[in-house]
Amino acid sequence: RNKLMLLSPNDELSSCGSLPQTDRAHGPDGMGVVWNRSSAGGASIVDFAWDPQGTKLRFNMPHGLKDGDYLVFSSGLTVEAASTDAIDLERARRQAAMYGSVHEVTFGCDDRTTSCHEVSIQVSFLQPEFPLIRNPEAIFWYRNSEATFENIRVRYGYPSSEGRGYRVCWAPDPGSPYIGQVGEIRVDDPLDMRARLGLTTVLPQDGTGRGAPVVIWFQTGNFQRYEQAEGPMHLYISFMPGEVDYTGR
Repeated sequence: RNKLMLLSPNDELSSCGSLPQTDRAHGPDGMGVVWNRSSAGGASIVDFAWDPQGTKLRFNMPHGLKDGDYLVFSSGLTVEAASTDAIDLERARRQAAMYGSVHEVTFGCDDRTTSCHEVSIQVSFLQPEFPLIRNPEAIFWYRNSEATFENIRVRYGYPSSEGRGYRVCWAPDPGSPYIGQVGEIRVDDPLDMRARLGLTTVLPQDGTGRGAPVVIWFQTGNFQRYEQAEGPMHLYISFMPGEVDYTGR
């Protein structure tokens, strides 16, 4: 449910919540998407087990979690009471409440070959007092330490200032004001590349509205930025108005 907004690199940290988004940027579209049981392909918790370091969670399939993630159980977690006695019922309620906060994850395994899919969280009990979690498969979990935002674009010709990026402001949900800066986005204009556009036919359209493929040729060159880039890179092809003479003259 998180949302972000971008301010100019020239704006101050305190400007989040008092200024609108810069007209040099677009997006992100929609709210942040967090990793959860559904996005993990239906990875359900099949067991809560005692562990010397806390509680071990076993999943039925790859969970996609890693060291340092923060995990939340949003619904479905119920502790089985030892009896209907008021003391046992209250103990079960308090034990369930201990799982109701945010938990840092310690990675265990996530291997399809060995069918081992485990993490641990720091909720500790004496081994004889470890609670029995009722129907763990029904628990819905999600990671709240990361969120994915899509379709963030900065207009060509407006790179971030030297040493300063576009300010990223954060709000916890759609109805809340932006309350602070969570980071920066450093933006460089793309490097110019030699490019050509070629036709694959000289015949007119056949009346159905279907066109024909075109061939795009480009040369990246031996730029050091490409060699030093970390992680995946993406190539975006856009036709810039004013850069191409569509009349053929």
